[in-house]
Amino acid sequence: VGDLKADADIAKRHYVAAANQGCARSAFNLGRLYETRLLCDDNDEHRIKCARFWFDRALTLGCERARGRPDDGVPVAALDDSADAADHESCG
Repeated sequence: VGDLKADADIAKRHYVAAANQGCARSAFNLGRLYETRLLCDDNDEHRIKCARFWFDRALTLGCERARGRPDDGVPVAALDDSADAADHESCG
């Protein structure tokens, strides 16, 4: 049995590379990793921002499954987007 956290970190590295080359499924999978708390489980606001970032990227790349994700119950307006660029660098 492998270490799930280590496996998620390895998956993140590969998904980021593929998503940055235009792979919608990889961007969606990154959103899922954040949504399910396999990445960044210590800061809920940051985790939700990262999940949204990757789901938005997946949607932009054509993945309709990403629409409306994450289903976290937190209205988009409730999150502070003032530091988005810096925050999202830590998401990838």
